[in-house]
Amino acid sequence: MRLTKNRVLLELPEQIFQFLRPYIVKIELPVGHLLVDVDEELNCAYFPERGIVALTGPAMTDESVAVAMIGRDSMICPEPAGISRLSLSRAVVSVSGTASAVDLRRMRLAAEQFPMMRDTQLRHERILFVQAQQSAVCNATHAVEARMARWLMFACDISGDDAMSMSQDRLARLLGVQRNSVSLVANSLMRMGVIRYSRGIIEVVDRGALKHFSCECYGMLKTQYDRLIRPASTPPADETA
Repeated sequence: MRLTKNRVLLELPEQIFQFLRPYIVKIELPVGHLLVDVDEELNCAYFPERGIVALTGPAMTDESVAVAMIGRDSMICPEPAGISRLSLSRAVVSVSGTASAVDLRRMRLAAEQFPMMRDTQLRHERILFVQAQQSAVCNATHAVEARMARWLMFACDISGDDAMSMSQDRLARLLGVQRNSVSLVANSLMRMGVIRYSRGIIEVVDRGALKHFSCECYGMLKTQYDRLIRPASTPPADETA
């Protein structure tokens, strides 16, 4: 039994998993923790098991718009053919949790020896690229309510949880809007019984209603995400671990 909840690790063939296993280290992901900064050398690949890691662009502070989010069904690892180990974005924990970290040199050896490992890394790089594209379109064209609903829907999908610790300040920074805008939308959704927000915990109560308020970006992103995350030939993850 693989003691992990990360679907990438769960779905790897046994030979590849055993190749990585001695190099897997469990780590905590406290909210606000900076895993890697722009132009910082990467030493590990990260496989979230709980929580969410947001990728943002260059900034002097953590007040950057999230361009992509990584949860338990994905990974943070540079493209295997890349020469540079320098990160092109910041990876910041937006929802606390845990992860498995794997030495990057071992990951690259795995990509060299196992074509499926290389393919997996490339697919997850494409997932981040698709997210970044969709986020740019969404942030430029849609209202705060639709963007916030889209963010919450997708966050629930990738974390596997309808409740998460998230302050309005942090959510506003991730969306690139003013805090009062998030507060107004949150209060409206609470009055309609779509979400609950108390003591820094936001909980989605009615996913169907929340999807109604989300822009079409959510459906487009989910379709592309599901297509890339698990090819048709890949069996469902064993989530009993």
